[in-house]
Amino acid sequence: MKVQHHTGISLVIAAGLFAAFRSLSLSLAALLTGIFIDIDHTFDYLREYGFRPNIKFFFHVFDDTLFKRVVLIFHGWEWAILLAVLSMTSKHDPIISGIAIGLWSHLLCDQFTNGASIWGYSLIFRLSRKFEALKIFPGKGLPTGGREL
Repeated sequence: MKVQHHTGISLVIAAGLFAAFRSLSLSLAALLTGIFIDIDHTFDYLREYGFRPNIKFFFHVFDDTLFKRVVLIFHGWEWAILLAVLSMTSKHDPIISGIAIGLWSHLLCDQFTNGASIWGYSLIFRLSRKFEALKIFPGKGLPTGGREL
């Protein structure tokens, strides 16, 4: 899902959370997490393409999953489950809960829109597939990877 879509969805969720709970920290944590979890795409980009300061190219690679390997360290249901447990055991601390809500909403959106296999947003699954993009995102076009573009 594109960053502008995550931003819009995260804004709606944050507004709903604020309306329901009147907690700025809860709302802000959900908003920022829902948007900025995608920072992990930068790590994959740098690994495969090196430092290439071309924002148009970056978003082309980012939006079209043009990678040989996809690690996406922050995109994992394992983190979402851990954060849900932490939220419950912290008596629903607003920041932990907001991060959990932001992560869950982001992953749900990605899961249903990015052509990932059913387990594509599991870190364990991606590791078991050696992070090979075609095994994780079979619905996408062929990744180019490396410096071929």
